[in-house]
Amino acid sequence: MKRTGLHACHARRIIEVLLKREYIVRNAKNLGATDKGIQLIEVCIRGAQSPAMTGQWEAYLKRIQRGEAQLGPFLHGN
Repeated sequence: MKRTGLHACHARRIIEVLLKREYIVRNAKNLGATDKGIQLIEVCIRGAQSPAMTGQWEAYLKRIQRGEAQLGPFLHGN
């Protein structure tokens, strides 16, 4: 049977990064979004709803791959 989706180890790594960057917090066995995390979600939702924004992001990410742009400004919205 072909497996799809994230493996548990990858999901854990992503969760640990989100915790470290304070996008989420752990409450007992639950995870919850911080204000910073909610802002990130709102920005991503707005961006994902705009084909123009998605195209701009893809073009910039390709420039980063080719070494023509830096990741920092992209992450900070510059």
